[in-house]
Parts: sequence; structure tokens; C-alpha cells
Amino acid sequence: DLQQLLDAMQEEDQDKDGDDLKDGKANQSGPSNLAQWICSMLDMVLDQMSRAQLWQTSMNNRAEQYELVRQVFDTAAEIVQGPNQYNQQLLLEMKVCGSIDQLW
Repeated sequence: DLQQLLDAMQEEDQDKDGDDLKDGKANQSGPSNLAQWICSMLDMVLDQMSRAQLWQTSMNNRAEQYELVRQVFDTAAEIVQGPNQYNQQLLLEMKVCGSIDQLW
């Protein structure tokens, strides 16, 4: 289910952060706003999907990940409506276009 997928991805990301600490890199705090969360979530999901494709992992059962990406994009679209220039700026600063580009 979606919650298990999110939990597994978060655990994997925390493991990666732990490896970064061992390598002497600073541990980053979590996102401080919704725009940063959107970009972080996209990066995490798309990175995992990309790694699965590189290793030719079966794309069966990826529907939950695609659904999560769709929900994140829906949320991103909602927070920039108005138009909300602050959230638009935050998404651009967090390089959301690079995440979008990974889908094509």
C-alpha cells in the first residue's frame, strides 16, 4: 500500500543520510515548506524509479509509485495557483523542472 511505500522510501533515504554522515557530509534537515517537500518527494521517488530501471527491475507493481508522483504533481499545481509567486519561486529554486525532465 501507499503508506508502506512511503515508509520504505523514507527508511532508504535515512539510510543514505547515515552513509553521508559516515562520509563526513552534514545531515540536512527536512523540508521547511510544502514546495521543498514536493521537490524532495519527487527526487526521492524518481531516483528510486530510475535505479530500478537501471538494474532492469521489473516495472510491474510500480503503479503506486506513479500514483504518488501524480499526487505530488497535483499538489504542486495547487500550491502555485492564484498565482502564488512565492511558491512558484520556491519550486524553481528547488529545481522541480529537473525532476519533471526525468520523466521524459
